[in-house]
Amino acid sequence: MTLTEVMIGASVLGLVLGGALLVMQRNHRMLSAARDLNVATQLLQNEVEHMRLADWTTVSGYAASATLTPDAAFTSDTQIRNRFTLTRTTSAVNSTLIELVYTVRWTSADNRTMARSIRTRYAQYGLATWYYTGS
Repeated sequence: MTLTEVMIGASVLGLVLGGALLVMQRNHRMLSAARDLNVATQLLQNEVEHMRLADWTTVSGYAASATLTPDAAFTSDTQIRNRFTLTRTTSAVNSTLIELVYTVRWTSADNRTMARSIRTRYAQYGLATWYYTGS
């Protein structure tokens, strides 16, 4: 084997390993983004479920805008507690219907600000009653 053949072989090996590292790095970012999106969705769903369990007096008393503390199941993990911010905005559609928007914001692994929101409504006598009777 000549020196030229060894150099060509080493170059090819370097390209293959470099490509593999790039693919692994990209896959890590994609996996991290998927995990973050999953956590954000769970945070939103958890808050909506807490709101659904509350009565009309509690929900109608929510401030127009608030930064919320996630449930203890989420805040025990410092990765979540330090990276995710949960907010709620509330607006009255009419005297018996409230619209709530929950938003989670976080910084992704590649330092981009990400957000996910969920919009829901809460009616004093239930959404089915509001839908069919308008009150």
